[in-house]
Amino acid sequence: MRYEKLRSKYKNLPSLSWIKENFDSDSDKVKDICRDIASSLRKVEDYIESLILAESFDSYVERGFLSKKEKDRIAEIYKKIRALLVLNLRNIIEKDEEKIAEWICSCKELWEEIRRELPPILEKIASGWRKKKIKMERDDTSRYFF
Repeated sequence: MRYEKLRSKYKNLPSLSWIKENFDSDSDKVKDICRDIASSLRKVEDYIESLILAESFDSYVERGFLSKKEKDRIAEIYKKIRALLVLNLRNIIEKDEEKIAEWICSCKELWEEIRRELPPILEKIASGWRKKKIKMERDDTSRYFF
């Protein structure tokens, strides 16, 4: 189905130009647009998940740049992304156009929240890396460590 056809039925959907601008979508098919939205959400989710888990050196260091309030805020955004990605899976299975329209509207709301909240946090992380002093040393196994 074409997006504009869905939008004519569900007036609260964002414009196709807004979708294309925010989710790098080059399609006017609803199925492709949903895929592109989910892909953008997954990129944010993957980065946030690495911060939450702090299983790698970089995510461990980056997590240290953030305050508890910022970590809590990131966790809240993560939960919202996860919920929407699960609902997208439901939409793929059910193919209910009303639920798809609601999902797209919810994604727009969350994306606007992400665009407000995440850039200052990402800038703080980038600034932390610019200021971070890392001394590399070599141990007796010829491996470098920090």
